[in-house]
Amino acid sequence: MLAANEAISNVLEHGGAGGTLTVRCVSTGVTVEVADAAGLLTPAHLAGAKLDLTGSRGFGLWIIQHLCDEVGLEQAAGGSVLTMRMDPSRHVSRALD
Repeated sequence: MLAANEAISNVLEHGGAGGTLTVRCVSTGVTVEVADAAGLLTPAHLAGAKLDLTGSRGFGLWIIQHLCDEVGLEQAAGGSVLTMRMDPSRHVSRALD
């Protein structure tokens, strides 16, 4: 999942405090949680994510938001958790249309 790779790369590059990856597969799709112990990702980062073809950075959050059906962020004293949900059946049916 490209979105998970982008989130993990962000934690490794910007977090500096380690993290945890959790993947859950259920009948309705896949949920990926990327926990960042540093907690540097904020709702403002998600809201400001855009595709800027003039730069070489900043695509990750934009990619995540456009590939996933749902994206959420929780922040707490122990860091932040980015949650991404995708229903593969929805994307397969859209590709076949």
